[in-house]
Amino acid sequence: MNAISSKEPIQTVLPQVELMEGYLRMLLDEFELEVQKASLTQSLFEAHMAKAMQSPPLGLLDLKLCQRSAHEERLKGAASP
Repeated sequence: MNAISSKEPIQTVLPQVELMEGYLRMLLDEFELEVQKASLTQSLFEAHMAKAMQSPPLGLLDLKLCQRSAHEERLKGAASP
């Protein structure tokens, strides 16, 4: 078997190999994007937790006022077109 005939099977599957390479690259890119999103979400969560830990705890009255304000905002949003 000479060198040219041994390359023919490789040339036959080369388009499929390139197609698979593109597919794997797409999967890797998607995975990297999802990891970046998860990392950002984790960073935001940690920042919120750090801020919450530094803030004085809400008293019961403050909590009720916050709940009332949030409820009023939801009502305003529902009434808006």
